[in-house]
Amino acid sequence: MAGTYTSPQSVTISDTTAGATIYYTTNGTTPASASTKYAIPIKVSATETIKAIAVATGYTNSVVATAKYTITPTAATPTFSPVAGTYTSPQSVTISDATAGATIYYTTNGTAPTASSTKYTGAIKVSATETIEAIAVATGTSQSAVATGTTPWPRRPRSSPRLPPF
Repeated sequence: MAGTYTSPQSVTISDTTAGATIYYTTNGTTPASASTKYAIPIKVSATETIKAIAVATGYTNSVVATAKYTITPTAATPTFSPVAGTYTSPQSVTISDATAGATIYYTTNGTAPTASSTKYTGAIKVSATETIEAIAVATGTSQSAVATGTTPWPRRPRSSPRLPPF
């Protein structure tokens, strides 16, 4: 079904006329009986428009069927360094993303980040229990999944009681 997807699609074309042959194009031109003959599902891995006609002996050619597929990959999920964990000293947490040109946005208040959240520009100093949530946004991609990292700050052990010497 035509539409917007985040991953490649396998497109099947069919016609209800018995014995009809389907011809199609993917370059925006109107198909004709000299166009590519449909035999197996068409792999759509980038945004494109498929146009198809059905041709059968004794019938006029069908009207052109058009379907636009928009493939918008998802940006990679951001990663934290150091990874979330329990530390006994303050940490400088950096956030990175594998998507070229991605901008990272984050929150530390328990709300899901959006493109309106704080823009990541450098290491975040963590010196108390904190949860950082981040997303990546890049042109030509849909927003990444939310990455979550919690750095629990350990309680300092209570001091041992002092006993008088024996």
